[in-house]
Amino acid sequence: PRLLVWAYNKLTGGSSGKDEAESAITSMTRFYPVVDTEKKEVVFTSKSFLDIAVKFPSLLLKILPVSKEKAEEEGSASIMKTLVKDTEPTIPVLMECYREYLSKNENENAYAGTK
Repeated sequence: PRLLVWAYNKLTGGSSGKDEAESAITSMTRFYPVVDTEKKEVVFTSKSFLDIAVKFPSLLLKILPVSKEKAEEEGSASIMKTLVKDTEPTIPVLMECYREYLSKNENENAYAGTK
């Protein structure tokens, strides 16, 4: 078992040393309304920024079955698929919250008729 633990730690960066795996994640998502005065409607737009930096141990990079670039490409596609899958269910919730806001503030809101 010691050999397996050593190999696992070397491959995953679990052991201390210069090859220790590191990662950093930075993200920001902004939702904002865009008002179409002609159609008297509000469209919510979102912009997201996601930066994931992962440092793999050099030994792991040497034994990967694909190039570093291909691994980055496949990882990015997988993350994008997950973000879309996890974000889509929030849209109806956002719409309902906005409708509730409009109904509570009908007298103050010029676009209350867009419910």
